[in-house]
Amino acid sequence: MLFELEYDEQIFLVDLDHLDREKTKKAEVFALRYNNNPNDDDEYEIKMFAVKGEDVTPIKVLDLPKELLDVMGEDLKKAMPKTFFANPYFDELMIFFGSTVLTSKDRFAMLSCTQCGRKNLYEKKGKENKSDYTADIQKKLHSNPNPAWPFKGRLHVQFSVSDKQGRLNKIDLDNLAKAILDSLKGIVFEDDAQIDTLVATKDYTNDMVANMVAIKELQLDERGKVQEFLFSGKFKSWRKEYKMKEAEGKPTRFIRF
Repeated sequence: MLFELEYDEQIFLVDLDHLDREKTKKAEVFALRYNNNPNDDDEYEIKMFAVKGEDVTPIKVLDLPKELLDVMGEDLKKAMPKTFFANPYFDELMIFFGSTVLTSKDRFAMLSCTQCGRKNLYEKKGKENKSDYTADIQKKLHSNPNPAWPFKGRLHVQFSVSDKQGRLNKIDLDNLAKAILDSLKGIVFEDDAQIDTLVATKDYTNDMVANMVAIKELQLDERGKVQEFLFSGKFKSWRKEYKMKEAEGKPTRFIRF
């Protein structure tokens, strides 16, 4: 990642790569911090160059004034979207944005009435709402399949549903689980009986409508472990696990639908 930075009428080029501890000297490390928590930052290998006309000269980061480094940190936070990483405990993390999880209890669908001037009109329905949701999710899954599907072994499944607070207060978690698992069955895994561990939460996140599903195929005699986070910006916390999984040729698949 290459960025241009201006400070005190001087132009600098900043080259950042995620930190590899085995190859990087301490003097070349730059921590991009997002808040006051020392554990919530991204660490990068950093190279900097002073630009003057057509001349580009390498410079040592330790030779730069602290004021410049502070300015650089603030500019980079604005320029860079925060990168999120799937929890490497899982084999796969799927996020479905904008997909309200409809269940058999959702018996009403909103109608559009542009001529009558009335709002909040609903049509009473049966189980079609749930089947419509299932068909929509399965269409998305078919659009970007995982070669490892369907998982055939024992599974640890952990999901989180985000929706408007009013709906989260009314909807039962077991109904959400049934709808989500039905939408995955036959594609991501073969049968519900494979699921040894199921962890489910409802989370309000600024009116965001989405659901996240994380899956791990368990080894013989392995027991599923509840994970606090499905994803995070704390790459350094999971660096060792990521390297191990990449060495095994089994990186965590992080897919957004």
